[in-house]
Parts: sequence; C-alpha cells; structure tokens
Amino acid sequence: MNKLKCIVLNTKGGVGKSTVAMQLLAPYIFNRFEQVVKFYELDNENDDASAFEASAIIEPHKIFVNKDIQDKLSEIICEDNHMILDIGANKTATAVLSALMEGGMIYAVNLVIIPLLDGEQDAINAIMTYMSIRDSIKKPKILFVLNRHNESRDIYAQFDIFLGDKRGFFDDQGLISYVKDEDKNIVFLTDSDVIKYARKFHLSVYELAHLNRDIDYELRVAIQEATDAKTIRFLGFKRSVQSDAMKYTNVTLTKAFEKIDEILQG
Repeated sequence: MNKLKCIVLNTKGGVGKSTVAMQLLAPYIFNRFEQVVKFYELDNENDDASAFEASAIIEPHKIFVNKDIQDKLSEIICEDNHMILDIGANKTATAVLSALMEGGMIYAVNLVIIPLLDGEQDAINAIMTYMSIRDSIKKPKILFVLNRHNESRDIYAQFDIFLGDKRGFFDDQGLISYVKDEDKNIVFLTDSDVIKYARKFHLSVYELAHLNRDIDYELRVAIQEATDAKTIRFLGFKRSVQSDAMKYTNVTLTKAFEKIDEILQG
C-alpha cells in the first residue's frame, strides 16, 4: 500500500481537530504500519503538537501558512512518508484547502477526517467542509468523527443536529442528509479524563496504554521501601490512568481503527 496521507480539518475552531489527529489518527497509522508518523501542524495560532513532546509515534513539524503554502504543501505531500496534516480553522483552513486544490495535491490525500462537536455551527461547518472536498475529489474517503461523546447520553440525542431525530418525532433528518450515502462514515470519540491526563504526560492515550514500564512493580517497590508519600501517590495515580487508557484503547480506539480499515479498503 502507498504511504497514507491524511488531512484533519473543519473550518470551525474548537472542535478538537488536534485531539482527533493525535489521539485517533496517529495511533491508527502507528499501529497498522509500525512506523513513526510525520505530523504536520498547519496553524498560525496554536501549537498543539508541542504538548506531545514525549511521544514516540509522531515526528512533529510546525508549518506556518503564508503566501508560499502551495509550494510547501507540494513538497510535503510528495514525501515518501505516512503523514497527518492537522489543519487550523477559519482562514487557515480555507487557505490550506485552496492550496491543496489549486496545486492538485488534494488527489494524493487518502483520507479526510472531519471532526465536530455537538453544536449547530460545528455541524454546519462540517458539512461545508465536506462539500468543498466533495466538489474537488470524485471519490473521497471521508470520516466524520463525533468528538467528546458523553457516555451518559444517547449519541443521537447529543448529536441530533448532525445525525437527526432517530425517533422521527420532529421530522428532522439532520445535516448528515447532505452527505452522500457512500460518505456517511462515522465514528465517535468518547469524552474521558484519560485524554487530559495522557496529554499532561505528553503522550497519546494509545501510548500510555502501551507504556513499556511495569508501574505495578514500581508501586510495590515504592511501598515496600517506604518511599516518600508523594511518589507512592503519583505511581498509584499513574497506574489508574494507565488502566483507563487501556480500556479506552480497547473499546473506543479499536472500533475506530476497524472503521478506518473499512474506509481505506473500500
């Protein structure tokens, strides 16, 4: 298979694009290809990739979007690497998408991921982003990621603006009705504190779940040797977070990985 080249974008800010890129897509590529992922952050306002400085699954690169972005994208896309382009919102998204289209590099993109939260503007911008992609590629491989799903809520109730009213009470088809049937690929990322804590360790949840350290052993030794209380409490906390990361990986990420496989093989 050719190198996987993916873009993550939604013209609206604050939808968790970098979370999706780092917590879902980078682990997927690393898991499937066992190679470090070139992670390009194209955002003049934010520097989210720097929060994952301890990560061993990405090679981060910061790209500033300016008048030379079309040439820079052509250079990047032609590299023989698995890569993610984490694209900023608003004018940045418009500029990068235009540059990809005008330079023809959009045809080299294997997968387009469009994240959204449950707000109305999130859904509207997701559809507008989708239509822009659809107009430029005949058969794009699209994945909508419903981000920060609250496990205590029904997903159709939380994302009703996008998915519509499944009960049929309000004759509401949802904005997804504007998406072609073959492009209605959806996964959700459950909201969890483990995402926040993994980030504090400068790692993805996937990496924390596969941490090559026996924290149980370290904790037992610390207790037996009467190490200071702060160290013991920290190891106990890290053990708990790693356990949560393993559950998150085995349930949420594994299902999403299988969906991406389905899309890419389709």
